[in-house]
Amino acid sequence: KEAADAEAARSWEAQTAAKSEEQQRQLTFLLQEWERRFPQLAPGEAEHAYRELRRKDEEAEEIRGRLDISVKFLDEKSGSVQLLQTRIAELDKELAGWTAQHAGK
Repeated sequence: KEAADAEAARSWEAQTAAKSEEQQRQLTFLLQEWERRFPQLAPGEAEHAYRELRRKDEEAEEIRGRLDISVKFLDEKSGSVQLLQTRIAELDKELAGWTAQHAGK
């Protein structure tokens, strides 16, 4: 019985060692593949980089929303300025006419 138990333990150790070696080969392959595809990004930094990218994307979306509001506001103010400039030009013409009438008296 002890011999059988010892043989089972050796067999289990051999299988475990073989699995470990296979997993190490897979890990090495995956790390090499990662390095080939993403040379600027270490595997441990991927999640942090993804969160940072999402945060920046949210900030960009917020800025786009603010810009939309600002552009609408500026368009409205630009229209108001144009109307005021037109009215000033009209008033300048009226003033020039009154000045000419007054000077003619």
